[in-house]
Amino acid sequence: MELAWYALLGLFFATYLVLGGYDYGVGLLLARGATPEARRAALNAVGPFFLGNEVWLVAAVGILFGAFPTLEGELLSGCYPAVLGALAGVVLVTAGVQLRSRPRSAAARAGWDRVVVAGSVLAALGWGAL
Repeated sequence: MELAWYALLGLFFATYLVLGGYDYGVGLLLARGATPEARRAALNAVGPFFLGNEVWLVAAVGILFGAFPTLEGELLSGCYPAVLGALAGVVLVTAGVQLRSRPRSAAARAGWDRVVVAGSVLAALGWGAL
């Protein structure tokens, strides 16, 4: 049974990192200075999958807490800065994508684009360090 939990944990984390990497890659593309239409098109490409990707992370963390509490304790205490950076990046990207389309001014949208880019960099570095 323990092998099945390890397999599920690995599958869920791997699925999140592949699909989340797509989100962070698109977020990093916003830094290229494209036209507003190109930025909107890039974010629309991520749209249908964006919040669904985080379900994989929640499921993996649930398995980590429930099935492997010792591993969870060692992971969170030993790699605290990397975990904190990754989760802060996830929150920034989610907030930036969700709030980007609300303001009407181009300056406010550019500010949210910067939040998405910063969150994407932080999440990618945090998950990479972990």
